[in-house]
Amino acid sequence: MSSLFGTKQQKPDVNKMKLEIQQASALANAQQLINNMNNQCYDKCILKPSTSLSSSEEGCLSNCMQRYMEAFNIISTTYVQRMSKERHEQTA
Repeated sequence: MSSLFGTKQQKPDVNKMKLEIQQASALANAQQLINNMNNQCYDKCILKPSTSLSSSEEGCLSNCMQRYMEAFNIISTTYVQRMSKERHEQTA
C-alpha cells in the first residue's frame, strides 16, 4: 500500500506501542501518587513552615507517607483482584 508521499507504509508495531503507552501511564500514575501523598502529608504535618523540619514534623511525615503507601497498596491490590475476577466472569 502506498501513502500520500508515494512510499510504502510500514505496519506499526502495536505491541510496542501498547507497552510504551502502559509505561507512560504507569509513570504518570506514580507521579500523581507522589504529588498527592506530598500534598496530603504536608498539609497534615507542617503547621508552621520554616527553613527546616522539626523532629516531630519529620516523624509525622514519615508515618503519614508510610500509611499513605499502605492504603494505596491495599486499594490497588483490591482493584486488580476485582478487575481480574470480572474479566474471568466475562470469559466464563
